[in-house]
Amino acid sequence: MFIFETIQLIEQLEQIILASEKVNGFDLHAINEIFRTMHTIKGSSAMMIFNNISTVSHSMEDIFYFLREENSENIEWPKLFDLVLEVVDYIKDEINKIKNGDDTATSPEKLLEELKNYLFSLKSQNKSTSIEQGKQTEEKTQNYIDPDKITPNHYQYAYKATIFFDEGCEMENIRAYTIIHNIKDMTDDYYFFPEDIMDNDDTCEQIRKEGFTIYLKTDKSYEEMHAFFMKTIFLRDLELKELENDDEFKRFSKTKEAEGSIVLASDPVKTPKLVDEEKVDNGKDRQVAATTQSFISVNVTKLDQLMDLVGEMVVAEAMVIQNPDLQGLELDNFHKAARQLNKITNVEKLTSNAEEILKFIDEKVSPDYDMLEQTGEQYDQDAHFVKTLTEDFATAASQIADSIESIVKSIEQVAATVEEANASSQEISSNASESTRALEEVAKTAQSQAEMAEKLMHLVEKFRV
Repeated sequence: MFIFETIQLIEQLEQIILASEKVNGFDLHAINEIFRTMHTIKGSSAMMIFNNISTVSHSMEDIFYFLREENSENIEWPKLFDLVLEVVDYIKDEINKIKNGDDTATSPEKLLEELKNYLFSLKSQNKSTSIEQGKQTEEKTQNYIDPDKITPNHYQYAYKATIFFDEGCEMENIRAYTIIHNIKDMTDDYYFFPEDIMDNDDTCEQIRKEGFTIYLKTDKSYEEMHAFFMKTIFLRDLELKELENDDEFKRFSKTKEAEGSIVLASDPVKTPKLVDEEKVDNGKDRQVAATTQSFISVNVTKLDQLMDLVGEMVVAEAMVIQNPDLQGLELDNFHKAARQLNKITNVEKLTSNAEEILKFIDEKVSPDYDMLEQTGEQYDQDAHFVKTLTEDFATAASQIADSIESIVKSIEQVAATVEEANASSQEISSNASESTRALEEVAKTAQSQAEMAEKLMHLVEKFRV
C-alpha cells in the first residue's frame, strides 16, 4: 500500500511540475499541493521506517512551507525546478529498490545539502520582507489574550450545541478544545461547558456523561453550523438547536462579565489551512434534535485530510514550542497548553503505534497474505491441470470424430459394393435361367435326335442282307 500510494503521489507531483514549468513558476495552488504531497510522503515513509525518503521529503517540505507562508518575491525558479525533479527522481529510485528488495541505505547527503543551501538562500534573499511582515503581525496580535481590546459584535443567529464523542476515543477535553479553536474563525462570542477543559483532565469524564455544550452567536446559517460540527472527529451524537431569543445566551454573558473573564483573542501563530470549508446542505429542517454519525467503510478523502491535519499539528507544535522568541519567558499557561498538545503530537507514541502496526502486519497479516498467495498459486496449478485435461479431451474427441467419419465412409463403400454384388447376382441368376432353358432345348433336341437315330437304325436293319 505504501509503494502504491507513493507512486500515485509522485505521478501527481510530476503533473504539477510539468504544468508549472509552462508558466515558469509555481502558483499558490501548486505550492500547497507540493507541500501536502511532501508532507504525506514524509509521514508515511517515516511510519514504514524508510528514513532517507522521510528526511528528503521533510527538507523539500520545509522549502515549500516557507514559500507558502511568506510572500517571497526573489525566487530562483529554475534552481527550484531542478531540486524538485531531483527529489522526485530520488524517491522513485528508492521505491524501485524497495520493490526489488534491494538495499536502500544509500545516504542522500548531497541532495540534502543542496536543499538546505537553497532554503538558506531563499530566506536570505527574502529576509527583509519576512522581518517586516513579522513585525506587522506582532503589532497586530501581540498577546494571545487581550480583554481590553474586545469590541462587541452583533451576530444574526444564536445556537446551542451539545456534542458527544465516541466511547473509548479518550482525551475528550483536547477534542473539545479543538472545536473551540476552530469556532474562533467564525465568531468571538461563545461560551462552553465545562470551562476548564485545558487545565482539568477530570473534565473528560464530565464530557463523557453530559456532553460538551457550546453557546455561540454567529452569522452562519443552521445548515453551515450543522455541517461544521459534523466534521468533528470521533463524533457520536450532535444536538444542535437555534435559540429563538437571547435570554438563555444573555444569562451566560452576564455571568462572564460579572466574573471578569477574558476572551481568547486571535491566534498570532500562522496555521496553514488545509482545505476550503465545503458548504453542505443538510436539509431545511431546523428541528433536528440529534444526529448520529456512524461509518462502516473508510472515506479515503477524509483519511487523507486527517493525515494532513496530524502532520500540520506536529509542524505547528514544533514551530510554537521551539520559537526562539519564547526562550526565557515564564509562561505557565502556555506550557500547560504545550504539554496538552504534546499528548497528541508525541512522536515517540506515534512511532510506538507504528511499530505495533508493523508488528501486527508481520505477525497476523503477512501469514494470511502468504497463505492467500499459496492458495492462489494452487488455484493456478489446478487451473493449468484442468486446462490441460480439457485440451486432451478435446483432442481425443476430435480423433473419435475422425474415426467415426472414416467408419461411415467405409460403411457407405461396403453398401455400394453389396449393392453392386446384388445387381451382379441378379444378372447371373437371369443368365443361369437362360442357360437352363437352352440346356432343356438341347436335351429335347438330343432326345429327338436319338429317337430319329433309333428309327434310322430300324430302317437300316431292314436293308441288311
